Amino acid sequence: MAETVAGRYRLERALGRGGMGAVWLAHDSLLTRDVAVKEILFPMSEPGPANPADPLVKRALREAQAAARLRHPGIVTVHDVVIQDGRPWIVMELVGGQSLAQELRERGLLTQQRTAEVGRRVLDALGAAHRSGILHRDVKPANILLDGDRVVLTDFGIAAIEDATALTHTGQMVGSPAFMAPERVNGGPATAATDLWALGVTLYQTVTGHSPFQRDDMQGTLAAILTSKPAAPAHAGQLWPVIKGLLEKDPRRRLTAEPALRLLAAVAQYPGSAVAPKRRRRTPWSSSATMEAPPVTVAADTAPLPPNPVDSVTTLAPPLRRHRPWTAIGAAIAVTAAVTVVVVVTMSEDNPTVAPPSPPPSSVSSVTPRTLARNTLTGHGDVVLAVAFSPDGRTLASGAGDRTVRIWDTATGRSISTSKEHRGTVLDLAFSPDGSRLASAGDDASVRLWQTDTWKPVAKLELDFESVQAVAFSPDGATIAAGGLGGPVVLWDTRTLTERTRLPGHRDDTYDLAFSPDGRTLASSGEDGTVRVWDATDGTPVKALAAPKSVLGLTFSPDGALLAAGGTDGEVRLWTTADWRTGTALAKADAQIESLEFSRDGAWMLAGTESELGVPVWNIATGRLVREVEVNDEWPMIVRISRDGTNVATGTDHHLVRLLPLTDFTNG
Repeated sequence: MAETVAGRYRLERALGRGGMGAVWLAHDSLLTRDVAVKEILFPMSEPGPANPADPLVKRALREAQAAARLRHPGIVTVHDVVIQDGRPWIVMELVGGQSLAQELRERGLLTQQRTAEVGRRVLDALGAAHRSGILHRDVKPANILLDGDRVVLTDFGIAAIEDATALTHTGQMVGSPAFMAPERVNGGPATAATDLWALGVTLYQTVTGHSPFQRDDMQGTLAAILTSKPAAPAHAGQLWPVIKGLLEKDPRRRLTAEPALRLLAAVAQYPGSAVAPKRRRRTPWSSSATMEAPPVTVAADTAPLPPNPVDSVTTLAPPLRRHRPWTAIGAAIAVTAAVTVVVVVTMSEDNPTVAPPSPPPSSVSSVTPRTLARNTLTGHGDVVLAVAFSPDGRTLASGAGDRTVRIWDTATGRSISTSKEHRGTVLDLAFSPDGSRLASAGDDASVRLWQTDTWKPVAKLELDFESVQAVAFSPDGATIAAGGLGGPVVLWDTRTLTERTRLPGHRDDTYDLAFSPDGRTLASSGEDGTVRVWDATDGTPVKALAAPKSVLGLTFSPDGALLAAGGTDGEVRLWTTADWRTGTALAKADAQIESLEFSRDGAWMLAGTESELGVPVWNIATGRLVREVEVNDEWPMIVRISRDGTNVATGTDHHLVRLLPLTDFTNG
């Protein structure tokens, strides 16, 4: 490696590798300034100097020349292109700061407002490039530089002039797989719409920390791009309409630059989106701030619900059955097997969080509950994140982002009581075994207790947490357990309402709790990817079980023989409680698991998810995911089964509570 390039640019140190080459910090001895120099590498070429007649070399030169024509504050300026050892070296302005990928890794998720501003700047830069006939082809967090208030799109090193792409029609697919548009996966040409798709994936990753399509292997990633329909992230808020529009699989229907700019500008100017989200369970993306958001124009299918719902039982026509297009996977794999995918940067740079591949779901059917038109309970003004049946099944409690706890008569669907004691979102609910009390956990770091004969609050248990995520009664009713963000699991005596003990263990936040049916064991799940098992009588640690990802849902089987856990990667794992052996994984769901529930006979498992695909249903005996029951294109965030095993309640992102017979889920 020469220390000086073209007799002028002295290489100081490597800044990184990305695109089709390595980037160096260099000093321009002629103009006495620091610059960035990109060394174009051809990994498939023979060792030694490159052949100037090589098509790859010609393409690199043409792309460098194209990038040099661009003049825009949001695009890295190309100063010079020189040839050394037969290879082109691109001399560019040196931009300070760090990449968006580094920002996400080191500082966490961006606020909605900041994300919108970054997206707006990138979109403006892309517009300038597209008007010049140049495509970027590799928009992703690693290629977006943040330097103070400046947002700069870099690495046009694999871009090509739109009207001169003959050199890329040789079967090669250029770009980072997790950010590729479906039409590119299917072998179609790159267009301005493919850059917009990549921006949509980038925005999704900026508010969640992960790509919606990334899987462990190339085949799984490409299949997900073609078939997976990302659900709205909990922290997307006002960004969801633009992200959803940019991730439209049909490029003809994909959101174009002009309306996308308007949407992003509206969010960027809205102060209510300036609070950075936390990666945590059950955080509503629609809140009181949603109603105050600036007016934006969105597609007809994103029309909001009426802002002031009233208590009623609503009759809705069930949607047509929609089947996931799994048949497209085989065709997609056949296409991609014939092409060489050039991965231009390491997967870890773009995707700090990598989801495992989905197993073949050919046996999964998508169905709609036959009784969906009945027993739809309205009244909440925000996403419903908690539901609980009373022990006798006659009453249902629900809690939501509107800070209310609502009580319903399950026979009639009528509202019995509405209370607004919590100062924040209601995140979990639990009835005492005798049905005399209801406990509610909230985002205001408190547990409230309600007397069920009057539905009046009788006690408030305050914690030094950021938020209480889960609450549970022991089967004998003597203990209340609570866990949440920034604190251990806390146990109280229900008679005296005094704290009994604290159970430290999770390195990060606690997301869910479950007592075994015999009351001897307490299990907790956390963001650290573990399930902790405790002796519920004295708080002694029993076992720490490793799970693949952050565990959001946790439940024991009715006979206590199994413990199930599910989380952000869509996987559900089972452990046998007799020996706590490493659990068997059920077939993976194509959605984040928010809650889990066994049927009372232990034969089935249902899950609440962040997905329009609905409620996954597993056969416990075979471990197979047998169907996904759609709930009117809503996200069934929480799923609970009545103690007698006949009814299922779901809380959804459409501010609704659905009350359905279990047979709608278990009968094919």
